[in-house]
Amino acid sequence: FGVLQSFSQTIFNHLYNLDLKSASTALTAYLVCSGVGCLLGGFFTNQEKLSNGAVVAIALSFSALMSLLLASCILTGYWAILFMGAMGLGTGIASPSRDIMIRKATINKLGMKSIGRVYGFTYCGMDVGQSLSPQMFMAALFGVAILQTLAIFTALSVDSGQKSSLDLAT
Repeated sequence: FGVLQSFSQTIFNHLYNLDLKSASTALTAYLVCSGVGCLLGGFFTNQEKLSNGAVVAIALSFSALMSLLLASCILTGYWAILFMGAMGLGTGIASPSRDIMIRKATINKLGMKSIGRVYGFTYCGMDVGQSLSPQMFMAALFGVAILQTLAIFTALSVDSGQKSSLDLAT
């Protein structure tokens, strides 16, 4: 998501021929809809019908699809604003459930006293990933879609209590 926040204006200028104002509007749509999605996602964390892993999987699947549509340039021009807003909404909806899953997994595996360290490690990792991602992705939007898809499998693994590759390494 650091790639989107840092380079989406340039991407949309080159791929979609949007001027700076319109390209910035696409980023704004992503950020605003992500916040709205986060508010909505908070309501999904207490639902008994859907597990937190299912919420994350569904929301990130939707966001990955929007990212693929953006990357494919099937619909160009101002469609970037709509697709970015939709991607932000899905990402925002996933956020509260993701955080609840991290908390539950931490308590179950490491105990209550480890929550601060795990969140510190998690968010530090996110910052490092965001700082390295521009160098790693030539096709940033495809990269976002791939990472969102991989996050689905991680969420489902954590939610079901299966051992992930991280558990096996420790």
